[in-house]
Amino acid sequence: MDRVVRIPTMTAAQRERAVRGYRWLTSQPSWVVRLVLLTFVLVVGLPLLLLAIVAVIAATIMFTGLALINAGVAKLRGFLPKRDGRSNVRVIKRD
Repeated sequence: MDRVVRIPTMTAAQRERAVRGYRWLTSQPSWVVRLVLLTFVLVVGLPLLLLAIVAVIAATIMFTGLALINAGVAKLRGFLPKRDGRSNVRVIKRD
């Protein structure tokens, strides 16, 4: 025999609990929304994250290499002849 629960026979506390449960249940995302969000993350979010990681690694390698080249050139300048002053500049003496 099937049991039939009628809302008028429920107490106020039971009704409030049922309303709260219904609101919670309807506020949860459905499996379709979860599938769409997962697809978006896999198709758009993950490649963007990987591109950002590659860009950070490339920038780190590039700036480290440029810093090492700059340090090497600075050390070599000690062996090169000094070029003090300006070259190919005509000096106009004023009194």
